[in-house]
Amino acid sequence: MFRLMFVNAFTQEPLRHTDNYSEEQILDVIDGFSVAKGEECFIFDYDLNTLSAEYVTHNKFLEDETTVYKLFFKTELADIQLPLI
Repeated sequence: MFRLMFVNAFTQEPLRHTDNYSEEQILDVIDGFSVAKGEECFIFDYDLNTLSAEYVTHNKFLEDETTVYKLFFKTELADIQLPLI
């Protein structure tokens, strides 16, 4: 099992996570953010708030039998909140 976590780079607060059976999908997400490093992107936290974010780095570690990928972002609440259904 694999876990992808978005984390606030300054506070270390987990913003959101998902469990996944495909490491390849997680690596594709990391590659996408790495290519756009330094550019503004938008992510959602657990409460579905829209966050303006900038990818900083990531790390990988093993927790029990789960490989965890933590992606660190500089974040702030976005000026415009997207309505999610």
